[in-house]
Amino acid sequence: MIRQRTTIFNPGESNDGVIEAVDSSHLQLSSIDYHCEDKFILQPPKFKHIDKLRIQLNQFHSQLILFNKYHPGLNIYCKPKVEDGGFNREEFFDELNEIMSKLFDIPRDGWINSLDTLFYHAPSIDSDKFIGYVKDLTEHEFNVNLEALPNVEYVYDGERVILKLNGKSLANATITKKQKINKEIGLFLIEKDISTEDDIVLSGLRAIFNGDNEKNEEYLQKTLFHVKKRQRQSIGTYTSQVEENGMHPFLITKINSQEPRDDDLIQCKLYYYLDLNKSVFVDKYQLPKEFTSYVNFGNTDLELPEYKISEWGSEILMEIENHQQISLPLHSRYQLPSNESSTREANINDPLIFYGCDVKDSYLLESSPFNNRLEFGGNYERFFTDNTVFYHLLSPENQLNINIPRGNTLINKINHVTNLVFIAGVLLIFFKIGQGLLNRKPVTDSKKNE
Repeated sequence: MIRQRTTIFNPGESNDGVIEAVDSSHLQLSSIDYHCEDKFILQPPKFKHIDKLRIQLNQFHSQLILFNKYHPGLNIYCKPKVEDGGFNREEFFDELNEIMSKLFDIPRDGWINSLDTLFYHAPSIDSDKFIGYVKDLTEHEFNVNLEALPNVEYVYDGERVILKLNGKSLANATITKKQKINKEIGLFLIEKDISTEDDIVLSGLRAIFNGDNEKNEEYLQKTLFHVKKRQRQSIGTYTSQVEENGMHPFLITKINSQEPRDDDLIQCKLYYYLDLNKSVFVDKYQLPKEFTSYVNFGNTDLELPEYKISEWGSEILMEIENHQQISLPLHSRYQLPSNESSTREANINDPLIFYGCDVKDSYLLESSPFNNRLEFGGNYERFFTDNTVFYHLLSPENQLNINIPRGNTLINKINHVTNLVFIAGVLLIFFKIGQGLLNRKPVTDSKKNE
């Protein structure tokens, strides 16, 4: 049996006139641009070596009650199943690669170790196979428009699969009862007059369509409840840009913010989260004084060129002081030479800058039906405790470009020929010396006596 919970948010001031028709087997809504979330509880696959798996495809920043902010693109987290005798690395990666090959084009050795989890990130990726897989999993009973760049999250926690779709609703907002699927539909709006940032009040209607319940009595109910959000929007802003400096560019970030003051907060600190592809890295010994703590996962070998690294890159989390401008020095790795261009463009995500705040009554965060935090995955979230909320500063950018100098293959060829000529010259000298020694006539005793 599949369980499906559909949450539809009405952007208007009232739910009057929104429902056009409803009975025990279907619900039809008027054609409004709704924001929608589908959540499915599904039977788990039979993994032998995988303990947990989380796939996050982030294509936009959700708004209102569903607000979550992660780095855009693809984020995948996987924890191996470790028995008393350890685990077989080759068999684990064989199983993981078999799964990923059906969904994405991911290199087998492209993962990095992050805490106790394998992590793969790509700022952009072809997601057609993954979306097709999602459609099949849900038996095409989704209400989110999957053609309008939704956010998709797939979580296998060892016991079940939780699938979340988040985005615009389909134009034809009609939900019908179906066998073997228990459906719960919520139509809500925010009671703005009595809501605060740390206490959102939702009112509306719930419709319940149990697939195997023929009578389906009491299918429509009024409801009102409170939600404490974990991820919140700050009034602060920031902008980032890359300052070119040869192989050592700077990432300049200007911050305009004030510490949040909501009633449920205990204390707050400002954080800076960044992922870098393998072409660039951060040297922990050259961090500005504004960064007071530092966590870095990924390949930290400072000498390796880009083409010698298999992992996708690195992720960095730092605590920062409330400075108006931060200049983070980056280091570029040597690139393969090319005749076509003297530089190679590398794209990185704009850093995420947010306040992490301890709160009172943290159990209300975990009880929220829209809480997205898990013990693994979620970019920066897994580095914090359950009693943390996040206030994200606004930024206009999604991606930044870095131009990395690279050599010319023609110069390499010239150097190669020069080296060959040099070696040939040295060999010729040794040949002449050897030839002279071999042709030298021995000195007779009479010559010695003379």
